Amino acid sequence: MKKEDNEEARSNNESNCDKESEEDKDRPERIIDLDVEMLNDIALWPTTLTDLIIDYIIRKKPNNIGNETLKSVYKDRDQVYYRELSYDHFYRKKINGVKEERNWLIFSETSKAVYCYPCKLFSATSSKLLTGFQNWKIITATLSGHEISKEHISAMCTLYKRSSKFNRIDS
Repeated sequence: MKKEDNEEARSNNESNCDKESEEDKDRPERIIDLDVEMLNDIALWPTTLTDLIIDYIIRKKPNNIGNETLKSVYKDRDQVYYRELSYDHFYRKKINGVKEERNWLIFSETSKAVYCYPCKLFSATSSKLLTGFQNWKIITATLSGHEISKEHISAMCTLYKRSSKFNRIDS
């Protein structure tokens, strides 16, 4: 296939997607030309997310890591060191001792990194948890700092507002 043919096909596909996305606003379960499996892994999400994709993600709510522990190995001189992301990092302990789930924290099997999915959906400001975070040595401090940041709180508020239109207040 020639380069011109490729560009023409891509242009036709884009214009068809625009027409179809207008129709799909009333039927968000239909996503045209979208690999749904790709949306199951936060690391594979497109850089620019359409309202249709965001609505789909909110409806399906990404899953956390599960019960596994992820270890990373690194060498410094002749020493071998192990760092790990444990299931405990997906919870925070409040001052009153109550354990609360960080349901906004998502692990990607593909990139072996953690992400903040509300920030990935709604934040315009770049952060470590928006692009994927893998430094298990400082994960506790990073998570604690992130969850009290203005950007994260704003993204969570937007998520709750958008979720309410699907009667999902648990997001």
